[in-house]
Amino acid sequence: MRQVFVRIAVLIPAMAATLAAATVRGNVVEHQTGKPLSRVLMKLLPLPGVAAQPMTTRTSQYGSFDFSGVPAGAYLLSAYRQNYLTVQYGQKRWNSAGQAIVLDEAAATVLNIRMPRFGAITGRVLDENEVGIPNMPVVAYRNTRPPELMARGTADEQGRYRIYGLEPGSYVVRSAAWEDETISYLPTFSRDAEDVEQARTVDVNTDQEVDRVDLRPIRGKLVEVSGVVIPSLPHLVKLTFATDVGREETETAGAYRFGSVPPGVYEMYAEGPGGDHCDVLAAWMEVDLRRPHPVNLTVPCMSRTFVAVAGRNGQAMDASQFQILARRVDKAGAREIQEIRIESRRALLLPGRWQIMLKTPPGYFVYDMQTSWMQQGRRRSDGWNDITITNPGNIRFIVGTNPGGVHGLVSGIAHEPVAGTPVFLEPIDSVSGKRAGDLRSAIADARGQYHFAGLAPGQYRILATFEYLSPDSEVMAASGKTLTVSEGRDRDMALDLFVM
Repeated sequence: MRQVFVRIAVLIPAMAATLAAATVRGNVVEHQTGKPLSRVLMKLLPLPGVAAQPMTTRTSQYGSFDFSGVPAGAYLLSAYRQNYLTVQYGQKRWNSAGQAIVLDEAAATVLNIRMPRFGAITGRVLDENEVGIPNMPVVAYRNTRPPELMARGTADEQGRYRIYGLEPGSYVVRSAAWEDETISYLPTFSRDAEDVEQARTVDVNTDQEVDRVDLRPIRGKLVEVSGVVIPSLPHLVKLTFATDVGREETETAGAYRFGSVPPGVYEMYAEGPGGDHCDVLAAWMEVDLRRPHPVNLTVPCMSRTFVAVAGRNGQAMDASQFQILARRVDKAGAREIQEIRIESRRALLLPGRWQIMLKTPPGYFVYDMQTSWMQQGRRRSDGWNDITITNPGNIRFIVGTNPGGVHGLVSGIAHEPVAGTPVFLEPIDSVSGKRAGDLRSAIADARGQYHFAGLAPGQYRILATFEYLSPDSEVMAASGKTLTVSEGRDRDMALDLFVM
């Protein structure tokens, strides 16, 4: 049976017809115990088209909240508190979307909201005699490829560990590489596995502590990751060492040392200030440690990359109108997104593997991207473009000035408009049918109408549903509709609400 975190207590009729605005009040309690939760941040967000501003308040010591003077219309209500999952009113599950509250003038609505805690994983780190190993670092990863590091812990004096703050989902747990004067242990997943493919998977749910996820680190040879940066520098540079299960960072002006690792192939990159005659010191290399050896890294001066935005007829565009986003990709996966600053038609992009995207203002779309470097797995230019930067070069974005769009009505089972429906739009590659860019989302207004504008011509999938906060590509392929957006055309497409 599905777990429901939010329940409507009662809808109270208007106390006086003369009142011009509505009231939303209620209580927030802990899901598992039913105890009142104080200091919960409550947000009341109007749907598009509602003439109102977002409102916030916090629950009292008794867990109660009150929004007064709310204009009539449709709203989304959310609850936020540290160490608890965020709750949206009307969710079926923790990762589904909330549903709209429709308020008439002078209505008084009372809601009860239940907030679940994050999950946790506990266990012991044991040696060959089933004796606890103290102080061993333990890491929990989301069970993806590559695994995504989510949280760390350390075993206590008896080898017990507890990793908390985990969203529901599938995880793998691993002890870190560890050595002392007499012995060294390889990083080892639960179920005594060195390889993630053989690791035990752990399913975590809300308000749940999964116990007895024990680790038995395997003895083995570790390789020291150490060397020097060349030349010896007057300033510190930041070094990053990346593996398929995480990253380690340090700063140095000469010699460096990372923690020991099992023999294998890894990745390292560096960044530091350049000085008077150099924009930046930077380097990137793959590190083959299948045999032990010092890793000396040459960190040369790097010049800025030439970046241009042009129209389809070759005319130069004002790059300040556009936003260039980039994220470094290494063996541990994609890093955080950063905005690339363009100064005098040049930007600072360091050596390594990157994904680059151009965000356009209204009235434009990305038609093509050209670069002097190798592009991996070329996809649609209006999404993330994969490039490998090895030396200073150039990037040229070609933009069009007549984007397309899609709009329409979201209808329920009885063909009624459904206010506040999340609508998801996924760009897809026309050959492979796979996702070719970031998932876009819009919220249907109080009349059930949605709209996406500024779209590059091409194929998309679209889905209207409350079932997901962010559906993955498999869900979109199975349940979404496929459509083609044409240049300069705002397509009308009615959608039926998808319900599981």
